[in-house]
Amino acid sequence: MNAFAGGHPSRSPVVLAAGSPGGQLFWITPMLLRLAFVLVVLASVPAHGQVTSGDGAWIARTVADGHFLVIEDASTGLAVHRRALMSRDHLDTRAAALLALPARRSFLLALDGAPELWEIALDVDAGPFHDGFVHSWESGMEESLAAEEGRFARQRIWLEAPLAALAPMPGKRHAVIGTRPDGTRVEINLAVKRELGVLPAE
Repeated sequence: MNAFAGGHPSRSPVVLAAGSPGGQLFWITPMLLRLAFVLVVLASVPAHGQVTSGDGAWIARTVADGHFLVIEDASTGLAVHRRALMSRDHLDTRAAALLALPARRSFLLALDGAPELWEIALDVDAGPFHDGFVHSWESGMEESLAAEEGRFARQRIWLEAPLAALAPMPGKRHAVIGTRPDGTRVEINLAVKRELGVLPAE
C-alpha cells in the first residue's frame, strides 16, 4: 500500500523518508531503526570463545556455554569436528581459554577448573597422541592406551594447576604463557608438554 494513498498520510509509524540514487523513495520505521541499531552494536562486539587458525582455513569456537568445542571449515562455515569438554577425571567442564598456534598448526584450549590443556592438531599426519603414559616404546610393549591421530587429534598436557587465560610467548615457538585464577603466570613448553616455571609478575 502506498504510504500516501489518496493524498492522506498512512497510519504506518513512518519517521524518516529516504531516497536511492535511482530516484526511488522508501520509508524507515522505528522498528527498522531499532533493528539497524542492534545490528551495528552486534557487529562491533568482539566474538568470545572463537579463534581462527594461522592459515585461515579453520575456525575453532566454544558453544553450549563453553562446554563443547566446534571446529568449522572457514571456507564453507560447516562444522567438521565437535567434542564435549571433559577432564581426564571424566568430569564435565568448560573452556577457560582458547588460542590459535600458527607455528604448531594447532589450537590450544585450557579447561576451566581442571589442570590440563588440550592441543588440537590441524595436520593430517598428527599423532598418535596417547591419553596416558607409555612406559616403553619397544615393539609389543606399548600399553593399551586410548590414542588419537590425524587432523583434530587431541593431545592432553598435564598442569600443576588450572589456568584462566592463555597467551603466546614472544620469541618462543613452542611456548605459551598460562595465567592461573590467582594471577600467577607460568611458562608452558608444548614440545616437552609441561610447565617450566613461574614467570615474574608484570
